[in-house]
Amino acid sequence: PPPPQQQQDMRQGLQDMCMRYTAHICEFEALLEGERDTFLAGAGGAGLHAATRAAIAALAALSGLLLGERQDPAPRAVSQVEVMMQALVVCLRGVGGLAAAVRSLQAAALSEGTWTSPQPRHASTTRLCIQGHRLFQRLAEEALEQCKAGLRIRWGGEGGQRGMNALMRSGYDEQLGALEERLLGLHRDAKAVVGGLGPGPTLLSFPSTWEARRGKTR
Repeated sequence: PPPPQQQQDMRQGLQDMCMRYTAHICEFEALLEGERDTFLAGAGGAGLHAATRAAIAALAALSGLLLGERQDPAPRAVSQVEVMMQALVVCLRGVGGLAAAVRSLQAAALSEGTWTSPQPRHASTTRLCIQGHRLFQRLAEEALEQCKAGLRIRWGGEGGQRGMNALMRSGYDEQLGALEERLLGLHRDAKAVVGGLGPGPTLLSFPSTWEARRGKTR
């Protein structure tokens, strides 16, 4: 497709991502908030709660930029850069949520598990951490792919080229590479933590309602 169509396709893809993951993460947040007298209801879950709120805020900020672009159809180089930078923030928040889910599960197992029963005391702790792992990993991966796609677009005009040059000078592509490596490392960490819980749970356990609606677990 010509560059203007590529740009429109990317913006539409980002907006779809924002709507989908905002709904899913808000649903996940409601489950977290519903925890009572469990590890995640106390200080042990504070990091996961904070990471969840941060992801929702980042998605809202990106959606706001995209809606602003639709209201102003004239292409603006600053908007292109802002959208790309905010999409990177969304990816960062997805990685942050993934890391928080892994840390929470590991801390709960160390705090509440025993040699004979290594899992956290409450099954909901394991369930929510594993569901959060999958949710935030998917968000980070999709945002990462959108950011990579943005680098492949030929942003037209002098302003578009200036914006792309600014992105490259900021080390945007190196940041994407580092995030990709971080995602791989966190997935390995999560697999090791869940494996340490003994027979039973895996990273595919506990399909969520949002996954069931989309027919997608992994």
